[in-house]
Amino acid sequence: MTSIIIIIGGWDWRAQSLESVAQATSSMVSAMPDEPSGKWVTPRKEGDDYIYDSLDDASDISDIATRIERTTSDAVGGRRPKPGFDIKLYLLDNAEEYAVECRIRAGLEGPRGVRNHILVRLNFNTDDQLVVARAVKDHMAALVRAWHPDYLSAHTYEFRKAQGWDSTANQIPVGWDTYLSDRTPLAHQMLVGSPITQTRQDDGVYFTLSGTPQDPSIDQARLLRKALGYE
Repeated sequence: MTSIIIIIGGWDWRAQSLESVAQATSSMVSAMPDEPSGKWVTPRKEGDDYIYDSLDDASDISDIATRIERTTSDAVGGRRPKPGFDIKLYLLDNAEEYAVECRIRAGLEGPRGVRNHILVRLNFNTDDQLVVARAVKDHMAALVRAWHPDYLSAHTYEFRKAQGWDSTANQIPVGWDTYLSDRTPLAHQMLVGSPITQTRQDDGVYFTLSGTPQDPSIDQARLLRKALGYE
């Protein structure tokens, strides 16, 4: 069976140079766990097709910067530069299928209507939730330490829908594992004595619900949503 976990996150306007974004990308890829396994590639548009270039050296900042410039240009069809940078990386398994899909928008500053954001899709070829849980935790840490988001959440589509998440209200979706930076307003007193595991790290707190990444506690998710002011 296959387990699919979505990780999404965001942060307010923060200017970053191309070199800074490339360094963050390098840090993220270097810290990613080996589960799921595969080879990292970046997309490059040639005519109407996309070609995948293997990323053999995640420490080569100059190479990563060149790839980010190309991806950002491709996103607007080679027209005028747009604010910020687009980062797209994919981990391909032995069957050339996506094991990890990673899309990030970074370097945006000022009220332009779009926040800096992260979208990662993890496609596990296992239903062993202990394996999935360890990998999700490691991906979360790699992303938080590279990009310093206001929040980051690992969940399934079904769990996000079940909790009543409203994307139009800029709500943070609660996941099996949710990182909230110290910049994010939260009524901590509402969580005192709750079974939610709280781990202070990386200038914020990781909140881990009971259950598994595929089937976490919906009651605990609703409690965290209340602490965030949504219910």
